[in-house]
Amino acid sequence: MQGGGGEALNQVLPAVGVVIPAKEASSERLTACLKALDAQTVRATEVAVVVPRRVPIPEDRWSWVRFVHCPNPSSFCRAVNTGIAATGTPWVLLLNDDVVVEPDFVERLLGGIPPDERIGMGCGKLLSGDGRRIDSTGQFLSRAWTAQERGHRSPYPDRFNVPGEVFSVPGAAALYRRSMLEAIALQSGEYFDERFGAYLEDIELGCRAQRAGWRACYVPDARARHCRGATAKTRTPRWSWLRRY
Repeated sequence: MQGGGGEALNQVLPAVGVVIPAKEASSERLTACLKALDAQTVRATEVAVVVPRRVPIPEDRWSWVRFVHCPNPSSFCRAVNTGIAATGTPWVLLLNDDVVVEPDFVERLLGGIPPDERIGMGCGKLLSGDGRRIDSTGQFLSRAWTAQERGHRSPYPDRFNVPGEVFSVPGAAALYRRSMLEAIALQSGEYFDERFGAYLEDIELGCRAQRAGWRACYVPDARARHCRGATAKTRTPRWSWLRRY
């Protein structure tokens, strides 16, 4: 994996593996995502792209990427769980394939995590594709028990420049401590609850983590863009699982 300026930092920052679920191995958005990872000031130790078994793998183009086949590509959670299991680093960075990170994203995010063993999750400032609005600066549950992305669609990104604790982190660009994932895994061994498919799975994991005493932090200097269409501010909760918390 290419990238300069981070050789000395790699000796002091913890190793991180990147997991990217993708439906195609040669799409334009995955290409943009991988190019951004290739330009990082601090290298990821592992990069695992999880794809359906039927997808052709462009191994010559991305020799530093490990392509992992998922038995059920229709399940986002299963793809993510497959990718996490395929890596072995103490920290795991989960990225959607439509996320483009800035060149110092990994360095800033890892370096911004306070030295507290109970912090098991971290996120940076996730912007919209054009960089003009906030996509997410962390997650929280409202008083009405609705799941929300903090600052979503705000046209004032500079208002979210203060680091600190958040309730949970958005799965589109989320850093997880592996020991936390192992500690809160379900009895089935799943990190993300595969009954959720691809919606609310990240906030559910955050609820499990909070209940077990883990904490999450926000690092505003770590910036990335989420190149998707506008989504709703509020994500309707599933009361069946919220009752557990």
